[in-house]
Amino acid sequence: MASGDATISAAEAAELKRQAMELLAGSGDPRVACRLLGVAVQAAPDPPSLVALAEVEIANPLWRQQALDHLKQALDLDPRCTAAWLGLGNYWSLR
Repeated sequence: MASGDATISAAEAAELKRQAMELLAGSGDPRVACRLLGVAVQAAPDPPSLVALAEVEIANPLWRQQALDHLKQALDLDPRCTAAWLGLGNYWSLR
């Protein structure tokens, strides 16, 4: 998959999410993980991936609005997503 592809399959999105989570779990570059998750959640959004993306974005003041949008999207998909609620609390504590 090229980075300029407009759409990706669900299987490709799942693979990108897996790669991003491995990067975040290890000592990988969070910016690369952010790019992978960004592409993946456009094709197949799910609360855990949206929260993980927001956690990376919130570290950069220029990306905080995107983090808020992704946390809200996660809560739209699953209002019981505790991680998203905690992420919102973290977001507002930084304001």
